[in-house]
Amino acid sequence: MKNRIGMKYDSIGAENSLFSEMFASSLLYLSLISPKLNELKEKMEITQELTDYLKIKD
Repeated sequence: MKNRIGMKYDSIGAENSLFSEMFASSLLYLSLISPKLNELKEKMEITQELTDYLKIKD
């Protein structure tokens, strides 16, 4: 599927998914070195839900 300027939506979805995965990985790393584990765990769960939503949407 293409948008008005001819770009494929697939590449945009892949970039969003890649960004989400990198963000989740960064949060996972921070959770290992941070004393605020509960806060980070909550943020990781929200990010994972968003990542799952983006994967289903595409």
